Amino acid sequence: MPRRPFSFHQHQQTMTNDVPQAAPQAQAAPPKLFRKLRTDPKKREGGVWVTHPDTQDQFRVLQWFNPKQIRAAQQARKDWELQHGEGSGKTEECGLHVLATSMATGLIMDWKLADNPDRPYDPAAMAAALSDPELEELAEWLKHVASIRVTFKIDAGN
Repeated sequence: MPRRPFSFHQHQQTMTNDVPQAAPQAQAAPPKLFRKLRTDPKKREGGVWVTHPDTQDQFRVLQWFNPKQIRAAQQARKDWELQHGEGSGKTEECGLHVLATSMATGLIMDWKLADNPDRPYDPAAMAAALSDPELEELAEWLKHVASIRVTFKIDAGN
């Protein structure tokens, strides 16, 4: 027996039945859940003071790979290529420059140097220090403290 084609009315009814229903909205978790795992947005965006264990120098750092640091890295690479030519942004030297510059301008917001507490923060001097192979430990330590979530936790005490 041949099938009869759908009428327009049957087609409309089928279409309305196929319309997906809105998914139930998830409710926000009560503030008490996972409290010890939560990070503080004010700390992530405004920075926290961290103290280097060997020198007692203090640095106010934002969270690693934050939007400001990403923009600083992109700009540093563009500036490098403008100065050194197209394609030069793929060199190891450029990579070190981009890392040091993005950390000095987009990660570290201030310092309190133990041996010169009145010296104002100088991003150019910080970038030069972070580029110095003899200070590689400082760069690694700053990356570490800025990337671990505990630094920015609500109850971190900093």
